[in-house]
Amino acid sequence: MRYLIVIALVLLVGCRGGDAPAPSDRQDTTVTAGPDVAPVETSQGRDDAATGSALTVSAESEFNIELDVNPSTGYHWVLSGIEPTGVVEQSGEPVFLADSSHPGRVGEMGTQVWTFLAREPGDAVITMELIPPGEGRPAARSREIQVTVE
Repeated sequence: MRYLIVIALVLLVGCRGGDAPAPSDRQDTTVTAGPDVAPVETSQGRDDAATGSALTVSAESEFNIELDVNPSTGYHWVLSGIEPTGVVEQSGEPVFLADSSHPGRVGEMGTQVWTFLAREPGDAVITMELIPPGEGRPAARSREIQVTVE
């Protein structure tokens, strides 16, 4: 009987839930652009701990913002704003690409890909936020991508 109580307590403590661990603070943003969506030189590398990037694109061209994410933690990226409006707009819905080094593995990291269209010449700032699981919680991290459209 005593063993059953101990096992029940261990299971209860192990299953109590709680907050998912916050993602690491490594840089998790890649910006790509062009007809074949080739990598673009940004002001900050992927391994830099800074929170933003900058790029220059031609008007009427598409570019991607790729953000590392692990959906199994409950964290997810959202587009929190594009300022000013009209220079750049989101094109379609974001797509999740699982890490190809471990196909089919549950709980693996992947990349959330957001596609944008450069509409007209000007400067814009795209702000993305990493939202933790749960309702009404503040962003765990944000990324600002400076876009110059020529």
